[in-house]
Amino acid sequence: MILYFDNYITDAPLYSGGHLDIDELRKSCKNYEMPSKLLITMYTLTGYAEIKWSSVVIKYELENMHQKKKFEKFIRELWPKAIIIYGRSDSQEKFKDSINLLKSLKDNWIFYAGNNDHPFLAPNLKTLNACLKKAEEFKKKSKFVSITVSHFSEFLNKPKKGTPFHEINNHDSKVIGENKNCIVSLFPRGLYHSMQIVHIDLFAHWFFSGDSGRKLIRRSEDMTPFIKVKNQIVIIPKKELCAHFDGEIHTEKTAFNLHHDFIPPLFIPPGFFEKNIKISFGYDKYREGWVNINPLKEKYSFRDNINGTDLKIGLEDIPLFWRKRIRKLDVNKNLNKIKVKEALEKRKNKLENPFPKKSQLYYSYYRFKSKIFILLNKHSLTRNPIKYLLNKSEKLRELQIKLVQINFK
Repeated sequence: MILYFDNYITDAPLYSGGHLDIDELRKSCKNYEMPSKLLITMYTLTGYAEIKWSSVVIKYELENMHQKKKFEKFIRELWPKAIIIYGRSDSQEKFKDSINLLKSLKDNWIFYAGNNDHPFLAPNLKTLNACLKKAEEFKKKSKFVSITVSHFSEFLNKPKKGTPFHEINNHDSKVIGENKNCIVSLFPRGLYHSMQIVHIDLFAHWFFSGDSGRKLIRRSEDMTPFIKVKNQIVIIPKKELCAHFDGEIHTEKTAFNLHHDFIPPLFIPPGFFEKNIKISFGYDKYREGWVNINPLKEKYSFRDNINGTDLKIGLEDIPLFWRKRIRKLDVNKNLNKIKVKEALEKRKNKLENPFPKKSQLYYSYYRFKSKIFILLNKHSLTRNPIKYLLNKSEKLRELQIKLVQINFK
């Protein structure tokens, strides 16, 4: 499998405004403070280094060019033979160049990292390897095959009937197979998400089968209006592989909101880059400078930095790429193991089934309302009536001036 990382690294927020909650959240707790995007990128790539790659292609661009030497030195320390290309893809033609390069590397599976902030959090490689094996099996009989690697709860529920992820946006997707490691699903209209492991046939189809003209194309999602993908087989892991550094921020103000108190954003552990992580497991008292883990706590530390906890996972869930960097691990010997096991099982079930059941009438109404909203927003009169009327009056005034000028002549 080839790692293909293609990103622009900037501290400018992807979402402009409207996400004040996460800004306040990160200011409320030292561990959750927002690092620079360069540090997040380095953290993410360190996690990817735990996976065995046939080749590594790093295509990137920096907002701050002074960081170029530091970043490339860091990449070389992880992968001495990495192919490093300065200048991220921002057009269909540039992606075509990348695909021609990937084809020359003689490996059919591409881990497409179209985002720089989805680190690999799995505690081992078992689920990833099982999903790859299943994808190989289905590629023998299907043209387009991929594996989702991030947004765990979201993608796990997309092909399941009766969940908002399915009923609102993916109502034609369905589960066609399942085992202990993954769900095999069918997406009749394809899945264009840029954090997937894709077969080279699908990757090439995304960027060669349509024509986007001179449109700005930064990720596979941007090709959606110009191509069609039919009957894509999507392998969905039953355990989390990667996660978005800002959590499920894109689900805010929707019927499928996965709020921060349920799926928190990520943080870089204190001492990570110095290989000096300290973990306090199962204690009531919060310890500054440590990663505090307690599955029995009600609140996260960003809501209560005295009685809360940083994580609610088990010791066995600690990410693989943290383990070599842990210097101290202090486990509360008086912790009730039965209660911990029950709390972890409860959280697991909630992550797999995060929403209460709703009627089909509810979802029909929601879809109808969404379509009306989209239609109204297409016209400037309904989107911004005051601006629309001012523009109309301005154009009328210009026309009147032209008529006066013509009459005067």
